[in-house]
Amino acid sequence: MVGCGCLIPGFIVIVAVALFAMSLSEHVNESEAWKSLAGVIRYDDSARGPETGVEDDPSTNEDESRGPTEFQLLMGGEMPLDRSVEVYWFGRDMPSPRTQGQVMGNDPLSVTLIKEEQSLAEMAARSRPGTPLHEDRTYEVKGRVLRGRVLQQMVSDSLHIKLSGLDKVSGAGAVVWLREGFTDPEEEGKLFDLLAFFQRPGSVEPIKDEEIERFLAPFDLESFPGSLDAEDDSKK
Repeated sequence: MVGCGCLIPGFIVIVAVALFAMSLSEHVNESEAWKSLAGVIRYDDSARGPETGVEDDPSTNEDESRGPTEFQLLMGGEMPLDRSVEVYWFGRDMPSPRTQGQVMGNDPLSVTLIKEEQSLAEMAARSRPGTPLHEDRTYEVKGRVLRGRVLQQMVSDSLHIKLSGLDKVSGAGAVVWLREGFTDPEEEGKLFDLLAFFQRPGSVEPIKDEEIERFLAPFDLESFPGSLDAEDDSKK
């Protein structure tokens, strides 16, 4: 699910155990994943695709009420064994955990949003040992300057590989901090970061700024729901 530079061992253990210990039906249900994401970051309807006029069938994981988008939300929600961590995996031309035997398309790009404790977020966004060093930089998105990082080689972790049905995947990557140091009413005493990990699997072609901007276009980077510091967000 997560394509990151260097995921901490504890986080890998959490998601791996969760995969085998609990049903992920709610996480792969597209409608439920979008509802969960709404508690982390606001987005407009264009993120979910055009309305089809068909009612969503709750017995399926697909959202029949929406048409296709460039970046499809493939899976997401709170991690069962550590609900302070939330992960949302998007894909362009990427295999879906809902589709068996699917292969990558002509222009694959994986995008993962992660809500992670701030004390661990920096480590999760570093280059993996033995790979080229990352390069810190900034990205200007919708008039905001966001902290970022370029990784020449981002290696997907085992959960991403198992869910997608792919072999070991590595490729050019980038990380963008969408929000830093925010609080969660249900996690008193902890500060969190919200990061977006971009990975171009199997390719060394760098992530383009316009790809990052296009993905983030439907998301509200000015205000965020569900936090104790929501009043401060509204003043930004």
